Formats: sequence, C-alpha cells, structure tokens
Amino acid sequence: MKRLVWALAIVAIFSVPAQAQTLRSDTPLWTYQNEPDQGLYPQHFTDAVSFGCSIPLQLGVYRRDWNADGEDDAFVRLQNYGVFHCALLYGEAYDRADAEAAFEDHAWLIMLDESRRPDGRADQLLALQIGVRAGSRYVLLRRRGNELSAPLEELDWKCPADAEHRKARLDIWVQDSCVIASKADLRRVARAAAGRPIIATWTAQLADDESASAAPQR
Repeated sequence: MKRLVWALAIVAIFSVPAQAQTLRSDTPLWTYQNEPDQGLYPQHFTDAVSFGCSIPLQLGVYRRDWNADGEDDAFVRLQNYGVFHCALLYGEAYDRADAEAAFEDHAWLIMLDESRRPDGRADQLLALQIGVRAGSRYVLLRRRGNELSAPLEELDWKCPADAEHRKARLDIWVQDSCVIASKADLRRVARAAAGRPIIATWTAQLADDESASAAPQR
C-alpha cells in the first residue's frame, strides 16, 4: 500500500504542467490618482445626453488559441464593470459557456506604444493591467493596425536581467514572478517582445445579438 501511495505521489509531481512566469508590479503602474494616466482605459466620458466609460477595445469573450502544442485553448472574458466606476471584469475559463461569468479580478487596458512592421505600417502595443490590492499582473498584447475588432496577439515577453525575479514553491504550487517597477520598464519589455513570435491569438467570440460596433461601452 505504501508503495502505491508513493507511486501516485511521484506521478502527481511529474504530471503537473510547468508554471508560466507572471509579469507583475507591487503597485499598479497606471492609476486614476489626481488625473488618469495617459493611455489608461476605460475612461470616463460625458456628453449632452449620456455619460459612462469608454474603451478602444472590443468587449466580450475572446478565444485564446495557444501556438504551442499540448496547451489547452481557453477563453478570456473582458467586460465593462459599470458606468460610474471605470474598470473591466477579467476572467478565464476552458469552456465558452463558463467564460460568460468567469471573474478573476478587475482589469484595465493600457495603450503602451506602437511597433512598426518592415513595410512601415504601425501596430498597437497593449497591456492588460490585472488586479490592484496585491499589486498588478500584466498580459502584453499586440493589435495589428487600428481596427478595434482585430484579433489580439499575445506577446512572448522575457524578464529583463535588471528586474527582480521572485520564485517560491509550496509542494506543487509555484510562484515565478518577474517584478517590474515603472511604466518605462513595461514599455521596454513590450518592445522587446514585439520582435519575437507570438504565443497565442485572442479572437473575439460574438454572440448573435452582439454588435461589432466600436461605439463607447456605456
């Protein structure tokens, strides 16, 4: 019996998938303190007949198709939080139906920079800033051209040598974090990642009654 228990334990240890490193900051790098930082969305808007929060992004559920073999494709939820407090609802799920209500944390879109293709056309470098209370983690993305409904490409970032690398293990659970300290650091990581092959493609999954319009989310 003891041999069986040890055998099961060994199988469990070696069958655990590799933990992906996360890109983090101890406090959110982009904030609404005093005035919103440039490039931070959603943003408040008011006009003669309405008010709310606007964001230059197609909202809804995205299918996340990984390029690597053996990785299970998943779904990511990006939905508007409300009209008085501007934020996104961020969640992940392996099932399309589960993704509709998935929630991990609040998130914000950051328009980081532009990258140029060999033909001179510009692409947008974006980041999702996820979480506040325990700091934020970041997902780096690229959007080809200026079409808001274009698929998002997830970038293969690498931790800079001058960033803090934190690693800890509790049994099969691992913390593996690259901690950056400034907006300039994040932009530098994103620019470097833009020159590598992407690791996943995010494609918006529109329901029959959803519009592909880029109108402000209110």
